[in-house]
Amino acid sequence: MKTPVSQYFDSIADDYDHRYDASARPYHSYLHQQRLRIAARDIDFAGQRILEIGAGTGSLYDLITQQLADPDYFACDVSEEMLAQSRIPLQQRAVGGITEIIPPHAAFDLIFMLGVSTYISPEVLQAVLARVTTLLAPEGRFIVSFTNPRCLDWHVRTMIRRVWHGKGILGQSFQTFAYLPHVATPPLRLHHAEWYNASVTPINTLLPNLSLRVARWADKHLPEGLRSLCCADIVAIYTR
Repeated sequence: MKTPVSQYFDSIADDYDHRYDASARPYHSYLHQQRLRIAARDIDFAGQRILEIGAGTGSLYDLITQQLADPDYFACDVSEEMLAQSRIPLQQRAVGGITEIIPPHAAFDLIFMLGVSTYISPEVLQAVLARVTTLLAPEGRFIVSFTNPRCLDWHVRTMIRRVWHGKGILGQSFQTFAYLPHVATPPLRLHHAEWYNASVTPINTLLPNLSLRVARWADKHLPEGLRSLCCADIVAIYTR
């Protein structure tokens, strides 16, 4: 059964990749690519069993196949239309959440979940993390992104959602969520967390080039201690 989240992403699937086109939306393109760069940094995908939860239109798959022509990769997503826009082969993808589908392997060396947790309630997230724990091979890595609840951007977006009911993600009726890395508990062990996306809505949309310069500067120069307060997003890496 389709949910409001899956219906929303089905509705924007045809135009989704354009939303991250560098010429049309330079800041959002940088943000999207930065998440991929952090998530895939220094990973050799050869010989790895890879699972992606919430693959969308296949950005991570495209990145992997630049390094490896035929990866041992499987993906799921709640939006059928988003997956249909991807280059992921039919036999390597499934429509549904990770708690609903049966992956081709009992254990995976790499599990990715990028841009997904924002749409998952705390109760469902705990079920997802429990499922990830059963699917993650010993010494495997779980790489996940979160929206940062400490950041000013999160609080601004929350206030906008209370009064704005229109197009775009902020105008949707479904709730969004923010988490810190300690939301995952043993046997998942936090190996590394990286904060990125130093911006504030709606400045990043109204002044994208300025926001891009600020984000690039912050990625290079912002002290680690300030990142957890100034950056809107987190990539966390866990081992088992």
